Amino acid sequence: MEQALLEALTALASDSHSGAMEIAAQGADLITRRARTSAAQDSDALRQELLDIGWGLIRAHPTMAPLVNLVNNVLWKVERVATPPMMQRSAAEAAQEFKRQLHVHEAAIAERALALIPEGGRVLTNGRSTTVRAALRYAQRAGRRFKVVCAESRPACEGRELAAELAESGIATVLLTDARATASIAEVQVVLVGADHLTHLQLVNKAGTYGLALACAAAEVPIYALCSSEKFLPPRVSAATAGAVAGRASLG
Repeated sequence: MEQALLEALTALASDSHSGAMEIAAQGADLITRRARTSAAQDSDALRQELLDIGWGLIRAHPTMAPLVNLVNNVLWKVERVATPPMMQRSAAEAAQEFKRQLHVHEAAIAERALALIPEGGRVLTNGRSTTVRAALRYAQRAGRRFKVVCAESRPACEGRELAAELAESGIATVLLTDARATASIAEVQVVLVGADHLTHLQLVNKAGTYGLALACAAAEVPIYALCSSEKFLPPRVSAATAGAVAGRASLG
């Protein structure tokens, strides 16, 4: 694998602030670049290059389902054509279509989530889910008035970044420590979180989500995970990722 691509994968792996949708979009761009610039002389060599970068992406963030679905989608599309030029074009098109669908689905979720955000209410969130951010911004544009409580989300403190982004958008935002945010559950009307992946058994998300879910259950406050179909994993794949959820919250 070329040095520039290795460096890009390393940078992606060290990114602890971007959400799963952002990481997947970056992954789609890496696959597109590789497909368009590959010098592979035969179909098997090109297929192996795409497989290598696919595994590199999945290993970079093994709990993020969109990367698994992105790679799977690209490889399936490549199998339908025969020559290297056709495979290159098919891989690039599949990756960019996947990226486009991420944005389409995020917008659709934001629209549907409007009903969850009460007028004059308080919404609590943790981490830095771009899907949750999109939903909150959409609600603001729709004229909904509300306040957001952001847990700072240690150890990487992505919540600080989300709080700054929401405040810059003109949304009333309060930043609290994780412990204080969990303790204040009874003061909010709804909790919105993102997701790294979702299976028929569990949801895996930012560390601290499990504690929020328990606090919500005790205080009878509704909690919703905002995520699209790209976050779903089939049972066989989810079993393979079960050992890679260290530092994330698993809600069975």
